[in-house]
Amino acid sequence: AYTAGVVLVCLGLGAAILALRAGGSAVGWAFQLQDPRVIVVLLALTVAIALNLSGLFEVPTPRFVGSGGSGGAFATGALAAFVATPCTGPFMGAALGAALVLPTAAALAVFAGLGLGLALPFLLIGFVPALRNRLPRPGPWMGRFRRVLAVPMWLTALALSWVLGRQAGVDAMTWGLGAALLIAFALWVAGRRQAKGAGVGAALAAALLLTVGAAVAVPRAGPAEVAGGPDEAFSEARLASLRAEGRPVFAYFTADWCLTCKVNEAGAINRAAVRDS
Repeated sequence: AYTAGVVLVCLGLGAAILALRAGGSAVGWAFQLQDPRVIVVLLALTVAIALNLSGLFEVPTPRFVGSGGSGGAFATGALAAFVATPCTGPFMGAALGAALVLPTAAALAVFAGLGLGLALPFLLIGFVPALRNRLPRPGPWMGRFRRVLAVPMWLTALALSWVLGRQAGVDAMTWGLGAALLIAFALWVAGRRQAKGAGVGAALAAALLLTVGAAVAVPRAGPAEVAGGPDEAFSEARLASLRAEGRPVFAYFTADWCLTCKVNEAGAINRAAVRDS
């Protein structure tokens, strides 16, 4: 079920890319992170996961999940694929580039293979007893480890808020952080009610409505301007002008949500030797 969730999301994202490109849109892998509304939803979701791992509230298991937890595993795989797909770009650049020019069936096969690769470690643990037996035994350490895992989730929320500010301005970042605060309050209420054995449907519904409302109404200023040095925002007209003058041009494509891009910029591009050349 986990693998199905990962593969179907990768297929869905791949199909969306192919459809948009066929319609004339210039989109690429992880294009969903170019939309501030998606960033707001991911910010709210990341904060909720961090609060859950911190023990503020528990996620009630829906009845349709059943004793085996297949529904929850499917949702976990889908979420993992949706959030993690940008990180595959540096490693899958050639395959993804080829997928965008292959026939539709072959391209979807590439995206399905990508999803299978993402899910493979978990899939192997599930079906290979020798690997499963190497896992540590359940115990009190799991509760402590759960709270430790909240730290990278908080760091992810911090990174998403920065990306939101870069994409849509400081007003949007403030909006997103304010919405996250209200969502955290609603989840705190849910946790308090859970501790008393009361229902939490209203509190969770309020958190969901706040997330949707924040995503729909997020302010959308222009992206941050390129700062420092001779850098310029790319345009076809400017490129044609510089080439007509016979001037050398170095064009690079980046994304604020791409950690690899930021590392490459700092370590290889934004250096005096590169700029002097």
